[in-house]
Amino acid sequence: FDAITAGKTTSPQIAGTNSHLRLQRDAAEASPLRFTPGHPVHSFTMSFRVRSTDVGTIAAVAVGSSRATLEIRDTSLVYIGPTGSELSAPMDANDGRWHDVALSHRHATGQSLLFVDGVLKGTVSDSYLPDQFVIGGAAGASGRALAPLQADFQDACIYRAAWTQDEA
Repeated sequence: FDAITAGKTTSPQIAGTNSHLRLQRDAAEASPLRFTPGHPVHSFTMSFRVRSTDVGTIAAVAVGSSRATLEIRDTSLVYIGPTGSELSAPMDANDGRWHDVALSHRHATGQSLLFVDGVLKGTVSDSYLPDQFVIGGAAGASGRALAPLQADFQDACIYRAAWTQDEA
């Protein structure tokens, strides 16, 4: 509310980029791009753009020894929660085109939301406090798919708030 009182009512925008980070599967590195917050994170949104022609785990959220992951499969993009709950967004995610992906978690209501290309694909009941965010791999998640053989990433961001449909 202090920002609104100060006249800061517009949302920040990420300038369009032409460059990207290309990650290739490396069995020795399960967390190629990672962020470890210095303080507990309750609600959050992890968003990024991804382009791949392969299947595999493209992102993870570490929760102690458990992991929540985002995985490209042949016919869907799948969120797998730290307790094994799944949320599937039917689509051709390995079509070689850019896709905007956002995983949002509302700590107070115990919900995780998956947005793809600005559209809410579904919600699942989850309640967890992440201690690390990973782009490009499964962060050592047991039984989860390896990273794609190759995937490109842009505009990776982590917000300390859960997004709404309008923000996605």
